[in-house]
This record gives sequence, C-alpha cells and structure tokens, in this order.
Amino acid sequence: MTRPSIEGLEVSGGSARVSGVLALESVASLLGALEPLLARGEISSLDVSAARSPDSAALAFLFACRRRAAAHGRALHISALPQALTALAALYGVDALLVA
Repeated sequence: MTRPSIEGLEVSGGSARVSGVLALESVASLLGALEPLLARGEISSLDVSAARSPDSAALAFLFACRRRAAAHGRALHISALPQALTALAALYGVDALLVA
C-alpha cells in the first residue's frame, strides 16, 4: 500500500507517529492521511510523543481518529501523550477517555 506523505506523520508497521505542531492548522491534513489507513486496519496505535503545541483541536483529532477506527470495527491505542496534551485533556475532563 502507498503510505501518505504528510509532514509530521510517519507510518511504520501497524503504528503511526505524529510529530511537530498538533493544532488547528495541522490536524485536518493529518486526519485525512490517517483515515484510509484506519479504515483498512493498517494502524492500531498512534504515538503522539513528538507532538508539540497541542490545542483543543489536538484532542478533537485524537478522538476523531478513535471514532474512525471504531466505525470500521477496529481499536486504536493512543500512546505517549506529551505532558502538555495530558494537561489539556485533564483540564477538559477527558483524560480518562484517551487511555481507554
């Protein structure tokens, strides 16, 4: 399969890694690149350890990825949340949903 070529996204094996700014200006293209991979079950985990400057759009992105995977009967494990993203999730009261 052809892998997406999107800045800030690396796909290897069954994992995707997001790096760089994870905010409103970047999440749409990342989600667009990940969606077909999630639908085909090519990705079972999403590593966000290298994500920087997350905003509320970053949380929406993570939940959208989970929803897209679930819509195709698949689970998506989100790993290595950076402290800034963990703090933002806690502020909104959704931190437990990210580790589920």
